[in-house]
Amino acid sequence: MIKLCSDFFELNIWIDAGDIEGLKDIGARKIKYYQAGKSANSAVHWVLEAQTAYILIGDDQEAWDIALSVDIGFIKRLIRVLDKAVKARQKTAISAPHP
Repeated sequence: MIKLCSDFFELNIWIDAGDIEGLKDIGARKIKYYQAGKSANSAVHWVLEAQTAYILIGDDQEAWDIALSVDIGFIKRLIRVLDKAVKARQKTAISAPHP
């Protein structure tokens, strides 16, 4: 789960570890659109335009209900954090003793 929050909002996004690769492509500007995750029982759409990334929650990237705009640098930092968390989890799973 990704939890984005400030003094004014909190956004929880449930995302699979496998979807992080697609987010990396958004961060690297290889693609401009990627759908990954769920929030408030709706799909999450990640859209890149120039230096701004939009996190859109709703039916699609055109008919959304909630929008958050962030600098592309924020997406890159988010990807680094997610990548570290996934690798740490995989390492723990690999090194965990079996009963």
